[in-house]
This record gives sequence, structure tokens and C-alpha cells, in this order.
Amino acid sequence: MKKTAKKFTSFTLAFIMLASLCLFGLSAQAQDGKLVRVQVVNNTYKAENGAPWTGVLFDEVVEVELGANALDAVKAALSATETPFDLQTSAWTGDYYIAGINGISEGDGAAWAGWMCLKNDWSINNALPYIEVKNGDVLSMNYSLDAGADLGAPWPNDTTALKSLEAEGAVLSEAASSTADDTASYDLTLNEGSKSVRISATAQNKANQVRIYKNEYAPKSEEYFRTTDDIPVIPGDVIYVGVGNSAWPGSPEGVAESVYTLSVTYNEADYKKGDVNLDGKVDITDATLTQMKSAKLIAFNALQDKLADVDGNNKVDISDATIIQMMAVGLVS
Repeated sequence: MKKTAKKFTSFTLAFIMLASLCLFGLSAQAQDGKLVRVQVVNNTYKAENGAPWTGVLFDEVVEVELGANALDAVKAALSATETPFDLQTSAWTGDYYIAGINGISEGDGAAWAGWMCLKNDWSINNALPYIEVKNGDVLSMNYSLDAGADLGAPWPNDTTALKSLEAEGAVLSEAASSTADDTASYDLTLNEGSKSVRISATAQNKANQVRIYKNEYAPKSEEYFRTTDDIPVIPGDVIYVGVGNSAWPGSPEGVAESVYTLSVTYNEADYKKGDVNLDGKVDITDATLTQMKSAKLIAFNALQDKLADVDGNNKVDISDATIIQMMAVGLVS
């Protein structure tokens, strides 16, 4: 009886410790400063046509306050680099916008020319003060001669397909032919030792946002990965790359979104029953994670669900956690 009590106590303590670590991680993340990368680029207005400069003027990371918007971040970068700029008020909307940067002003080179901002490669469709920025966002101020068409964001916007799709940290191979709505399924084979991937996805029309989700495609959620993010993955994970969902700003009316599916490949025979954290052994951590899954505190991917279902009833519950705990201490094999 005393041995059983000790085992139960150790299991409970392990659960509390792991939960505390999760809460600490969230708190630490919330206290991080908001760092935004800002670029100023002119690749359209050429020197032979009168431009005072071309190329990348600067590429600067600035820290902005919580609650800062895109205009705040751009102004902070311009000020930090001592770059002259012209801030104007729109006659149509009354909103502030960047009319000129370092000697290049709206209307220079063409009637519809002006500065446009891309946020994480999305040509934003609103005034900068209304665009929220998050830690790690990339804002690229680009000069356009043709209202965004020369930046890859022409109007009208009649496609949500991707122009390119690449992976860093894994090999991306097409597993199924593209379908009529420009979507496809791919296998994603992790590089040796890789525990994260970065997905580089460029829309054919950058007026469409690209958002990336892991293990569940939830386009109405604001919890998603960007193309600049490292995505932690394990075998069995599924990554969804969505383009132009109607719930996102900038999406074209009447045009169906495109969704690309990237499955992290695995051989189920290579993994042990009960080893839900995939570290090659069954221990108290696996039992704790399974208990948290059964209490709906965390989610498992498809492979983890299979490994956690040690009693074979096609669901992960407290019975599986108990058996895995017994496996961890050698009471059952």
C-alpha cells in the first residue's frame, strides 16, 4: 500500500512540475519585448528615370512598445537610421501614411506611384495605423510604380494559389498531384536531427495572406505560424498552409481559398507503445503527458495518439495514463 501511495505521489508531483513549466514558458514569452524587422526597398523606380537611389536602403530591427502598430514600427526604424521621411494625412480617409522616404515621394516616376507596405510578404490592404504588429513580424516598405502590381500584388485579385513552396529543415516532396483548385498534398521528411522547420510560402498574388497551422487547420484562429517562424515538429505532425481565406483581411471576394497539406512522415514500427514524447523510452514523462492529454490540457498528433492508446480502445484516457505509468516503473511490459 505504501509503495502504491509513493508511486501515485511521484506521478502527481511530475504532473504538477510539468504543468508549472508550461505556465512559466507562457509567462516568459508574454514578457518578451516586441521586436519588428523593418526594410525600405526601391527596386522599381530606376536611377536612369530619376531615382536618387535604388535597392535596399536599410534593413533594421527595432523594438516597439506593446500595442504599437505598423506605422509606429516604420517610424521607429526611420528615426533609428536617421532617414528623412514625409508623413502625410490622407485626403480621403484622414489616416496618416508615409508619402516620402529619403528623397523618393509619391508620384515620382509614375502617376500611381507611392510607398506600399508588405507585412510578412502580404501587401496589406489598410492604412498602417490599423495594422497590428507582433514580435518577429517583417515590415517591408516598397516603392511601387503601379499600385502594387510591380510588387506582386496586382488588382483584380483572382487567384489564391501559391507561387512557390519550400521547406527549411526538411525535404519537401510532392505526394499527390495538384487538384483543380490549386491545392496539393506533400510529404515532409525531416533532416537528421531536425526538430523544427521553416516553411517559405509565397502567394501568386501577395494581396492574399499566407497563414500556417499545425495539426489542425483553424483559419478563424489568430494563433498561427508565419513564413518567418520556426515551427517545432515531430513525426506525425501535419502542417497546413492556407492562402486567401475569406476570414482574413485582404482576401478576394468570390474566390476560394487554397490549402496545402504537408505531412511529417514516419514509420510507426520505429516507435514504442507508450513513448508519446518520442524519445526512445517509456517513462514518467510519457505518463504525465498522457494524463494531460486525457484531461484535454494538451493535444497529440496522430502518431502520439496511436502510441498513447496502450489499452487499444481507440481513445486516449486516464486508463492509458495509468498503464503507461505502470510500464514506466516496470510493473507491466
